[in-house]
Amino acid sequence: MDNLEVQIVKVLSLIQNEKFDEARLVCKKILEIYPENSDLLNILGVIHFKMGNFDLAINSLKTCIKINPRKEAYYNNLGGVYKDQENYNEAIKNFNIAIDLNRNYFGAYNNKGIVLKNLGLIHEAEEAFIKAIKIKSDFAEAYNNYGILLKDQRRIKEALNNFDQAIYYNFKYAEAYNSKGVLLKDLGIFKDALESFNKAISIKKNYAEAYYNKALLYSNLNYFKNSKECFEQAYKLNNNLDLLLGDKFFFSLKFGDWDNYNKNKNEILKNIKTKKNYSISPFIILCISAYPLDQFKNNKNYCEKRFKKNNYNFSSILNKNQEKIKIVYLSPDFRNHAIGHLVYDLISQHDKNKFEIIGVYFGPKIADDLNKKFSLIFHKFFNATDYSDQEIVDLIRSLKVHIAVDLTGHTQSQRIGIFEKKCAPIQVNYLGYVGTMGSDFYDYIITDPFLVSEKNKKFFSEKLVYLPCFQSRKFENLQSHNLTKTNLGLPSDKIVFCCFNSSFKITPEVFEKWMKILKQVPNSILWLISDNETFSNNLKNESKKRGVKPERIFFSKKVDYKDYLAMYQLADIFLDTFPFNAGATASNALWSGVPVITQSGDAFCSRMAGSLLTSLDLRELVTFNEDDYVQKGVELGTNLKKLNEIKIKLKKKVSKINFNNFLKHLEFAYQEMVRLKKLKLPTKLIDVTKKNFKIFS
Repeated sequence: MDNLEVQIVKVLSLIQNEKFDEARLVCKKILEIYPENSDLLNILGVIHFKMGNFDLAINSLKTCIKINPRKEAYYNNLGGVYKDQENYNEAIKNFNIAIDLNRNYFGAYNNKGIVLKNLGLIHEAEEAFIKAIKIKSDFAEAYNNYGILLKDQRRIKEALNNFDQAIYYNFKYAEAYNSKGVLLKDLGIFKDALESFNKAISIKKNYAEAYYNKALLYSNLNYFKNSKECFEQAYKLNNNLDLLLGDKFFFSLKFGDWDNYNKNKNEILKNIKTKKNYSISPFIILCISAYPLDQFKNNKNYCEKRFKKNNYNFSSILNKNQEKIKIVYLSPDFRNHAIGHLVYDLISQHDKNKFEIIGVYFGPKIADDLNKKFSLIFHKFFNATDYSDQEIVDLIRSLKVHIAVDLTGHTQSQRIGIFEKKCAPIQVNYLGYVGTMGSDFYDYIITDPFLVSEKNKKFFSEKLVYLPCFQSRKFENLQSHNLTKTNLGLPSDKIVFCCFNSSFKITPEVFEKWMKILKQVPNSILWLISDNETFSNNLKNESKKRGVKPERIFFSKKVDYKDYLAMYQLADIFLDTFPFNAGATASNALWSGVPVITQSGDAFCSRMAGSLLTSLDLRELVTFNEDDYVQKGVELGTNLKKLNEIKIKLKKKVSKINFNNFLKHLEFAYQEMVRLKKLKLPTKLIDVTKKNFKIFS
């Protein structure tokens, strides 16, 4: 081995050991002697790439290509730099040149597949991965990347098989163990998922992604200490990891661990305002900001990175004269779930003479009573839990549907890929996600004039549909129940303030307001729901810090739906959260006769309870700042006459709601969507509030 070869081996060893700066210095020193050595320039380009110096990497790689334009590896490496810069056109161009120079260059096919997937060209990406594997049947990296594509398409069995193949051919492939762990976690197979993450970390000690995914798993299991340790380790290793900071923040809210609340919140908001393409999970931004611009920017960035709009010719459906409009509702929540209970009456009461209503369910494999009832109220009902996104798209297209309504959006178990592929001519965002999707493949969002004001409609990617109120349900005169304050451990002689919202909606600012109210209403308690002991203990400690005895904070565990509704009747006043208001819980409280005090902001999520109260002519319970919110809580907590007057007014209003007329507004909006589409007119704001359908009898 001559001196040059020895020096190159030394550089490659330094790269392998991630000593990139030292490798760069050695490489540049050798190039002083051999300035025209294309292999050295290629290595220098790789070093610059590893160090994140993309412009220097491109310059080095272009120079070596100029010296030797027939070396496929140079083009592949240059394409790799462009790939990480998200300059996908240049990346594809260079991968194609590499393949033209060597038709069996499996690495270039694999890299090309990654870029095609990122461009949303799923079929072409799949072909590239298959080609790479066909050329090199033991190509672990291609199996892993193909598995990720399949997982994203919900082709679960195929994805799992590819991850196993990757591990079989390289049992020290940390990334494949991590990929498999993510899939198993999403399937709820937590023990095997944890084993996969641990294996990945044992191979790659500083593997931030594996620690992050392990943290999410522990959070799902309510293992506070383990989850916190893994989040901290992941953040320490790579604080720029995609979505990490948002999920770390959400974890702290879920468990009431507020030590770094302001620091993390301010960092997230600063990143959204200043960093190009930055985003956190769209669901989590609802917990952070009451400003629609923040949510719009975040969600737009999130969707642009993950989804690409597809086109499909629906002219055969739109040109056909059909008597009935076909609507498909898609959800994982046609079961004992807040959304399920909220939409059951809406779906079951549709005018069957004008509409054909189809249901597609993709939630857990359970058959509870509500799930069984849902299966009977649709014209057609499909249990599509095991279907891939494409299989659901093909199904809906075959049914020649006019409107597809997404009742999930950016929430758990989302299937946005179905809408990305364009399953119907008109696609609607409704109820599940309480904000803009931030994508260009949803046509409308169902809302109302209070939820989204004229000045804020520009922060929605969808066109707005204004109903008199975005949400309604049939009034049920709830029967007395065997639940009592005594058997729930509540004092019988106190004013009961309650909030049955999820723990992640309770921020330090919200809790501070509640403690101010309790201090000024000494004969009162606060009643919350939690199955999370860490959260309960943390909030009791927080109350002590604020001068309120922990014994005044009561927690009940989650119960079945009938008992849950009965619990509302034991409360006096519902205190709402901010910026993420109560949605279904607010209507549960109001329909149970419990006044809701809310603070409204500018964003959809921070105006939900205000919308419901406004529709019930209870605007006196809607506040717009912290001081008024606290004052209203104190007023109703100390003035029982005033509280009773509001309860009487509330019960009267709720009992007179004409649900069928609410539904007529929604159905008219659906008809208008189809009319515009058939006339080939652009989507526009649809305002049905002026229709003469009386909401109250």
